[in-house]
Amino acid sequence: MIHLVIRKALITVSLACLALLCGLALQQVESQRRAPNSSDPEQRAASLYLPQKEAVLFASMGYRNALAHLIWFKAISYFGAEYRGAKNYRWLSHMCELVSDLSPRSEHVYRFCGTMLAWEGQQPEMSIKILDKAITEFPESWYFLYLRGFTYLYFLHDDEHGNADIVASAQKPGAHPIVIRLAAKGISASHGPESAITFLRGAIKMTDDPSAHKALQSKLTESYYELGFELIERASAQFKASSGSLPGSLKELETAGLLPKELVNQNYGDPYGGHYALNPSTGEVTSTSRKPRSRVSWNRKAAPPKNPGSSSMSPSTTSAESAGLQ
Repeated sequence: MIHLVIRKALITVSLACLALLCGLALQQVESQRRAPNSSDPEQRAASLYLPQKEAVLFASMGYRNALAHLIWFKAISYFGAEYRGAKNYRWLSHMCELVSDLSPRSEHVYRFCGTMLAWEGQQPEMSIKILDKAITEFPESWYFLYLRGFTYLYFLHDDEHGNADIVASAQKPGAHPIVIRLAAKGISASHGPESAITFLRGAIKMTDDPSAHKALQSKLTESYYELGFELIERASAQFKASSGSLPGSLKELETAGLLPKELVNQNYGDPYGGHYALNPSTGEVTSTSRKPRSRVSWNRKAAPPKNPGSSSMSPSTTSAESAGLQ
């Protein structure tokens, strides 16, 4: 009986110590972010790191799930604070690794980390690493293969591995029809924002965390904004190919039937409330919103425009291809 009491006391102390370490680490991260010379590499290197995996696994003393919940709460809080603040996600990948090591069957951790490390944290390599673990733990899941394939395609521009994952995903039980269609026709990074919109709409439906939902919604808006530019650029390229000259205005592209009806119906409006414009001398497409174009480095190629009436220009569209994963 005494041994049992002592063991419970040791477990409580261990968990409390690890919780304190996590809290101190996050406080140090915050102080580093706020420090005037926080960009100094030596000061960053000296900052207190989160507990290492080996120490966490040893000290958990069989209570891995409880500790995983604790660190996951810290990770979500950290992500939310950074999303509302400086957007410095330097520590997110380590938190994700700790939680997935402690609780390797937690699907929500892989969904969140596999998505947000690439889309918001700009760490696609770490996203791949987390998704490798997810696929090992859930080999029959079509979604994790799809998520890894999309990350390969759009962030690492690796068409070979990306398409291999998409095809493998389509062969899994319960694969979404959109994934099956993508696997059948093949996609590449040059397909640009259309497929990103498909992915993001599905990811938003699968996200419960409010900060992650806002982050993905922001990326979706960016993608629609980028899509407007690309649709006009494609239409302009087709106009020049057929007429030998640049179009004089968006109205001329509309008259030629080269702009999608959604763009025309919105009076060439963009998702931020501005309007697209075309420079007749240079062919450059701009927007009165003056927002930067998508941070995702699409391989922009001079591809012929798709059917002008089939493109999706707003989050409210219900086009089958852009409806997203259920």
